[in-house]
Amino acid sequence: MDSRLAISALDRMLRSRAFENLTEKVFSEAVQKGYRLGTTHLATGQEACQAGVCLAMEDRDLITTTHRCHGYNICRSSDPYAMFCEIFGLRDGLCKGLGGSMHMSDKAHNNLGSSSVVGSGIPLATGAALSQKRLGTGAVSVCIFGDGAANRGTLAECMNLAQVFSLPLLLFCENNGYAMSAKSDKVSCSTPVQRAEGYCVRTYLIDGNDLQSVYTTTREALSWIRENSLPVLIEATTYRLKGHSKNDKRLYRSREEEKEWSLKDPIARLASTLIAQGDLTEQEFMQMQAEACSIMDDALARTLQKLGDTLSESEALELVNPPIKPVQPIEPVMGLTFAQGIRQGLELMLYSDEKAVLIGEDIGLYGGCFGVTGDLYSRHDSQVLETPVSEESFAGMAVGAAMTGLRPIVEVMYADFATLISDAIINHAAKIYYMTGGQYTCPVVFRFPEGAGTGHGPQHTQSPEAMFANTSGLTMLAPSFPDEAQRLLHWASKQDFPILFFESKAMYKRSGDLSRDFRPLEAIKLQEGDRLTIITYAKAARTVMEAIEGLEGIEVIELSALMPMDTRTLIQSAVKTKAVLIVQDPPVTGGIAAEAAAALSESQDLFGLLRHPIRRLGGDLAPVGASRPIEQFSFPQAQAIRQAAISLLD
Repeated sequence: MDSRLAISALDRMLRSRAFENLTEKVFSEAVQKGYRLGTTHLATGQEACQAGVCLAMEDRDLITTTHRCHGYNICRSSDPYAMFCEIFGLRDGLCKGLGGSMHMSDKAHNNLGSSSVVGSGIPLATGAALSQKRLGTGAVSVCIFGDGAANRGTLAECMNLAQVFSLPLLLFCENNGYAMSAKSDKVSCSTPVQRAEGYCVRTYLIDGNDLQSVYTTTREALSWIRENSLPVLIEATTYRLKGHSKNDKRLYRSREEEKEWSLKDPIARLASTLIAQGDLTEQEFMQMQAEACSIMDDALARTLQKLGDTLSESEALELVNPPIKPVQPIEPVMGLTFAQGIRQGLELMLYSDEKAVLIGEDIGLYGGCFGVTGDLYSRHDSQVLETPVSEESFAGMAVGAAMTGLRPIVEVMYADFATLISDAIINHAAKIYYMTGGQYTCPVVFRFPEGAGTGHGPQHTQSPEAMFANTSGLTMLAPSFPDEAQRLLHWASKQDFPILFFESKAMYKRSGDLSRDFRPLEAIKLQEGDRLTIITYAKAARTVMEAIEGLEGIEVIELSALMPMDTRTLIQSAVKTKAVLIVQDPPVTGGIAAEAAAALSESQDLFGLLRHPIRRLGGDLAPVGASRPIEQFSFPQAQAIRQAAISLLD
């Protein structure tokens, strides 16, 4: 590294240190001065990693950081004024004040931002690497994480994914010796480098407080990655001189240890080297320090003048999801089974958009666990990405890829495995647009084969839609007919927000089309009536139609969109019929039926109008048994639905 570059690095390190010092001061004075702040995590002492990595990167490269993110933002040229505004929750913040200290995205500088869920940024960065490879940008995805995150299973999964898919990914581990308060050698039986070698990943172990070592190694690694399109892991030994977070008293380590590491301060170390070499004078160094402090003082002063200038509630709500895109309806292929209808929708997605990719287990030659993907691989081989059994990580990879240019469709083999990927969906996909202040969208579709009726037993027949119903930012679709599935998938593939697509697997072999036009987020009127409204969705809609055959006066409303729910149509129907039955396959406790019933009960239009209390039918609140006779208790049977309908028609 030449002296000019080293001095530039020193300047960035000084700015990072000055920002952290002011941040620490702001939080220490928060109560006294009436600031309403959350928490913060300082990276004081780790500046050589920040400057060395960022200087080695090219502008086109992407970076994903941790909750200890400020220094990387500074070294990647984020505006310190916008960063302070973000900490104070102001509209001029990097993320409009919606992310805070732990979430600082900066799309203008290819900074995907930081994840405050330890280790969760690793699959996002892996997805960014996937998108850059497929889009041919030549960029490398750089992932910063700590030694604590190295104990997350997703690191192992992502190293394997990056090797299998040959991804341009740099995994940079800041090993500061502590996972919050736990000393690394007491919670880890091996080092990140040792684990990476087990996955055939090229590795480097370096002194993270030596700017020269960090810069040279990172630059060499990035060059090798660009040439070979394979992952690299760098483990940098460093130390955070402050506590884990603002209230950390550091009781878990000695003052002697801290003093020993303070003598290895990367800023003092680099300055001493430059001065000894004659590249910098003491006075010039003092001037650099003063200038860095002045820049940060000015940025904070400007921020304090803006206190109170936050987004309004309505402005914040507009950032929950990107606007819905108008989509030209398609003419579906009729006469297909439910599985074939979904496959037709998938094929249209892959044909119409080269950025669309299908991700999941056994979706190649095997054709998917239920044969839904079929022979798509034979016509779209480059777009069908068959994964290892690593649900958490390939789901997170899909989110990262969606943020950076691709449009992934993820097949989750069984909806039960939603528990494994809930972090990717709830903490990331659902919140990306909001948390980044609208900088990044997340156009990803997750397909969930769900429900009972196939004899797969307690861990393979659950319907988890209620688990996600309380998560803002998610759109949940559940078609009942083959042609409906085609049209909904086509619509979903064009939107810029995350969509959960629930498929009743007991219907995969069933045919029978809806054969009418509909709007994707509006409830569908399957049958007109004036004496009873039945609200239902997915497989239960088919059961309802069979159950009420021959009965008159029943209006059947299908919720093809579970969230957002079209309560307007439900209320209009209930006002007309004055009686309501809600039928779903899963247990009614806390479910979609409960939400529909609550919306109806809160309606002023219905107050005092219903002839009967709203009634709900669902499966038993119990695991789904593998025994066929027992399994039938897990969803309403046609006879029970018919009896309930007759009782409400009276």
